[in-house]
Amino acid sequence: MSVGGVDWAFLGQRVGLGVLLGLAVGYATKKALKIVLIIVALVLLLLLGLQSLDVITINWHIVEQAYSQAFQQPTGIIGRLTDWAGELAILIPVAGSFTLGFVIGFRLG
Repeated sequence: MSVGGVDWAFLGQRVGLGVLLGLAVGYATKKALKIVLIIVALVLLLLLGLQSLDVITINWHIVEQAYSQAFQQPTGIIGRLTDWAGELAILIPVAGSFTLGFVIGFRLG
């Protein structure tokens, strides 16, 4: 059905699909993020324990450099996420509904 030159049925399908996909991705992302953070925390605790027993030596300046390169450089994670968001902005109906679904799924997860 086309009213005013807008195909509302097609637009509704795209928006509905975006919400469902966003919901699924948001939910799965939060669950995966929780698992990754728990594993990282356990590994850090193990490494700090081994360092306190003088079994290993951690070069914190190298860890800081790796963090800086991964998160603060334009080619790092934040830069790539910004590029991804810019590409999604092209598909406004789908991107907007996907974002809504992602936020809901992330909160539910």
